Amino acid sequence: MSQDSSFWLVAASILSLLLGVASVPFLSRYFSGEELGLYQEFLSYGLIFGPLACLRYETSIVSEEGAGFFYEAYAGAAFVMAVLCGLLILLLPVGFFFELPSWVASFPIFIFSYGLMILASAIALREKKFRSLGIYKVIYFSIYMVAPIGFRIGFDESSYMWLIWFMILGQLCFVFLLPRSRVISIKLATDFIRNNQSFFITLTPLTLLSGLTVQLPVLFMSLHFDYRYLGAYLIASRFLNLPISLVATPAGQYFQSVYLNSGRLHLRKMLLACLMAVFLLYGAILLLSVLDLSRYFGAEWRLIQEIVWFLSIAKILQAINLPLANMLALIKTRRVGLGIVILFLPVRWVLMGLLGPGWEEFLIGTLVGTALFYITYSYFSYRFTIAEVK
Repeated sequence: MSQDSSFWLVAASILSLLLGVASVPFLSRYFSGEELGLYQEFLSYGLIFGPLACLRYETSIVSEEGAGFFYEAYAGAAFVMAVLCGLLILLLPVGFFFELPSWVASFPIFIFSYGLMILASAIALREKKFRSLGIYKVIYFSIYMVAPIGFRIGFDESSYMWLIWFMILGQLCFVFLLPRSRVISIKLATDFIRNNQSFFITLTPLTLLSGLTVQLPVLFMSLHFDYRYLGAYLIASRFLNLPISLVATPAGQYFQSVYLNSGRLHLRKMLLACLMAVFLLYGAILLLSVLDLSRYFGAEWRLIQEIVWFLSIAKILQAINLPLANMLALIKTRRVGLGIVILFLPVRWVLMGLLGPGWEEFLIGTLVGTALFYITYSYFSYRFTIAEVK
């Protein structure tokens, strides 16, 4: 298989998913619910703010606007990342005046390592180094999903923080994908940033809101429930996100690539095929969740079951929406999608606590709010995108 083939990225994604699923029983057995809850809280904030490490200037590396300005784009993104991480480190002492989780101290380092990873990935895509990028993705997932479990088995008193440190270590491995043939000046970086502010202005708010949309249930849970519930949510999410990663995300990328060159009938057939695959996978997950697997997943299995049962419908709608949303992002009416996200953020937050303070009331409110959001988003996405196709 040639270096230019995207086979390596697909293979790496599948292998990484398998590693993630295989690690779930070990996480449940060797880490307490509270430890996993703290880890889930860290992940949620990390997935909201991590993609903003370069303020989306890394997208200029692979965009048409960045053609012919590779080193300038690279310099601009790297400079922004370094400045932001430096500011976060300077703000760390403020945390001593508040009762904050122990993971906060590692957050600036995580933002740096995450930014390094997305920057290196953008460069590898620009240079068509798919094989190298796929290999480093597998190394990354192996380090952060497998290594902390082995460390915990060997050193029983080790902290949940090792889950975070091994993730950071895996992300730092991407440094070997960065170009080392030329020293880039600060002036080169600042000039590019000043002349290409559109990447920051248009993409940063959308990225932030998208992250908030996905992580909204965890943010609500961290304020109203103890960490044991967040830990169960982490384990359930590993299963519930599997069909999205295996079917919806690749389908979304495919729809983006063929959208304007395909007929309406072809797109509808592909949507139907995607729907069938999603339903089959979630059906298998629901059948699995009926079984008593507490022997493998520990005492929190009952809580994990409840989350899977309540949120499967919402995840199915999310998986269906993803290909449509990717097509909507290609046309001028993409601001419609941004408007829907802004509208539903407060609506979903209110619904999560509207029915009462209990756990099941929260799950029902989350289901209703998330379902309404994705149904609305899918309707407008389908209406606007299919209208563009003959």
